Amino acid sequence: MNHSPHHISISALRHRFEETSTHDIAPVNDAAHAANLQACGGCDVDLAQKLGADLAITGVVQKVSNLILSLNIYLRDTRSGRLVTSMSADFRGNTDESWQRTASYLLRNRLLAPNYGAPQ
Repeated sequence: MNHSPHHISISALRHRFEETSTHDIAPVNDAAHAANLQACGGCDVDLAQKLGADLAITGVVQKVSNLILSLNIYLRDTRSGRLVTSMSADFRGNTDESWQRTASYLLRNRLLAPNYGAPQ
């Protein structure tokens, strides 16, 4: 089966998160595919809440040009809907390697970094 680069990097990100985090990942994949999470007015939080999750993690990719892309990840509290933190990384090239490096960087240096997004 031929997967797009973003599918491969998201799968790798999910696997790495499961290995290094104390959080469980809820299976919202089917429900998320039925909604446009970028424009649904917070349905990502609703989906996560229905599964009993404390946090919802969603992402958006912006294609700046044929060469430059930007990966944005948002972490929201499901009880309040409040944005806990967001993170972004620009990358060059639409290849498996560039997607994996970008996703890995955000996971290591933002999402799983000690106290990242904690109130100061």
